Amino acid sequence: LLLPLLLFAFTGLRGQIVTGPWVGGVLHDSAVIVAELNSQRLPSLEVSEDPAFSRSRTFSDLPARPGSTPGILRFAARGLKPSTTYHYRIRAGGVWEGSTRGTFT
Repeated sequence: LLLPLLLFAFTGLRGQIVTGPWVGGVLHDSAVIVAELNSQRLPSLEVSEDPAFSRSRTFSDLPARPGSTPGILRFAARGLKPSTTYHYRIRAGGVWEGSTRGTFT
């Protein structure tokens, strides 16, 4: 698995997110964000150019790959602007996990 090389260290998470999130597969108009969650209730990814997330887009998790580890969720953020810095955060169990924020360009 190549994605652990792109692992971003986050602290906190207090029960919902076990590992990650980390970013991989960054292209000119998309990125894949991956995290391991304890809870599979309503997982989603919020992506915004604004660090306050005033204008954002929400993405659902992708279907699990055959043979994938349970709890590893992938989110594909598509339709992004090239050469733009984006902020992201993950929602798990209906709550935005504030310590799971990150950025990518």
